[in-house]
Amino acid sequence: MIYLKLRQAGSRVNHKRVDRQYAEVILQVRGRKHKKVPVCDRQPLLQPPESNEDWSMDFVFDHTAKGRVIKCLTIIDDATNELVAIVTQCAMGGEPLTRILDRLGFQRGLQLRQTQLGELNQNAYIELFNGRFRDECLNKHFMTLAHAKEIIETWRNEYNE
Repeated sequence: MIYLKLRQAGSRVNHKRVDRQYAEVILQVRGRKHKKVPVCDRQPLLQPPESNEDWSMDFVFDHTAKGRVIKCLTIIDDATNELVAIVTQCAMGGEPLTRILDRLGFQRGLQLRQTQLGELNQNAYIELFNGRFRDECLNKHFMTLAHAKEIIETWRNEYNE
């Protein structure tokens, strides 16, 4: 991310130099350890041909500095990988969820893929996005819900650009 930020700011830097300097000041971010997936009959996850044909959604949880739970509903378009919305609240029941989907223009013909608790590889699109969202945005310290909403919305706009 630092390499990308420097490039966006107009600096002509090489990603290897940034990594080397990052490691010199002992700021090296360790990569994730990948789980070994058992061998089974895998089916490829087909990408939809048009945007707004399939959306994936899932919840991601975090905490404020005071320990209050933050619940983020992430919705992405499977065809374009565009982040349709991130709704950040402390609590979200069924009725607010349906209002959010109606506000986003949810159509009946749209297929919505939702991951189930404990099913990590059920939908690779949203799981891959949630990992990136956690690494790049949720690892910051949020003071309040309003502070979290502001930072998350800024990150969403940056991600979509």
